[in-house]
Amino acid sequence: MLKNNVKMSTHVRNIRENVLTDRKVRNHLIGMMFIVIIYSLLHVYLGIRGWEAFGAYINRPLYISGIVFLGLLYPAAFITLDQGREAKALPRTIAYIGYYWAAFFFYAVMTVVSIDFLRLVNRLTMSRLSAFLPEGYPVNLPAAGLSVVFFVGFLLTIGTILARYPKIRKYSITLAKDIKLGRPLRIAVLSDIHFGSLVSSADLNVMSRQVNELNPDVILLAGDIIDNSLNLIRKTPFVDQISQLEARYGVYGVLGNHEYANADPDETIELFEQAGIRMLKDQTVKIADSFYLAGRNEKRSEFSGLLGQLTPYELVSGLDHEMPVILMQHQPNDLPAIDLAGVDVSVAGHTHRGQMFPLNLLSRKKYEHSFGHQRIGKLQNVVSSGYGTWGPPIRLGSRSEIVLLEIEGR
Repeated sequence: MLKNNVKMSTHVRNIRENVLTDRKVRNHLIGMMFIVIIYSLLHVYLGIRGWEAFGAYINRPLYISGIVFLGLLYPAAFITLDQGREAKALPRTIAYIGYYWAAFFFYAVMTVVSIDFLRLVNRLTMSRLSAFLPEGYPVNLPAAGLSVVFFVGFLLTIGTILARYPKIRKYSITLAKDIKLGRPLRIAVLSDIHFGSLVSSADLNVMSRQVNELNPDVILLAGDIIDNSLNLIRKTPFVDQISQLEARYGVYGVLGNHEYANADPDETIELFEQAGIRMLKDQTVKIADSFYLAGRNEKRSEFSGLLGQLTPYELVSGLDHEMPVILMQHQPNDLPAIDLAGVDVSVAGHTHRGQMFPLNLLSRKKYEHSFGHQRIGKLQNVVSSGYGTWGPPIRLGSRSEIVLLEIEGR
């Protein structure tokens, strides 16, 4: 399976080509190694706490084997089983269990650490903290363990609903320029679909129907449309289903980091254009003689080193700025420079709004604008939390969405 995994072979090739010359590639690789170490140690921690709660009722070798098995499921799903719901029954099942275990593990660790912190405070202050830790709590560990399981299970249920039922999020934007359509311009924005992992053909059908019902003038696909190698995507009805998207002036897209990391970008563009999607790689197009659309290339992806990318000024400097200029990119970067270049509206995705709390708080720290509609000088910037999910099909602190922009001229 690894031999035919284009995703892994692409990562390995990029690491070999860039690890000696690109500091960010080296830092990313070192960061992933630390994540593996921390992930393993936290499994030991959670395993010990689980044994304290349920050890009296479980066979020890069976329990240890189960913890090790669950710990390996997520990397197995991530590395070798990323075809998910489009694959055969066994790898599909393993992928689902692995991704859901990762989400369960994430929130179970946070919950148990919080409880242990309160116990530590209780011990250091010689108080009972009865509101948080009833007197019988240290004795009744099985009940405490079950309460953690049910609490995390409740979170995952809510998170599944937020991920599976996207919201239509509308933004009204007014420009100080004429659009020449005689009506507001309607643009539907889809980002981070991540088709092929746990986003299936059935999801694409639902998505296309929801978007078409909005009657958009233009549909923008702001990167990470697919999540897997093209070998897997070609075995699905992806092209037929994504081609169901309909817009008066067409469907346009840019590549995201996943398209670069998991597949050959030129072959990916060819596949998308078979579906009627016009892909823009640092290119501009005039639409309906009323506005310009600029599609910006990615700066880098996982282990890729620097990719060819024009500056915002280089991309749009030759346009007639009497007309509105709309810029689409995958990652919400260089926003002050985009404003200075004279862009009126920019759209992006990539952030997922953190996808799972508290990662949404970290996302807000990492990006100058990580979600929603914001004015930056004269620029009006919109960042979508995305339609699909990466990794666990869970959203907490964020929501799957389809964005509709209604842009009016003066």
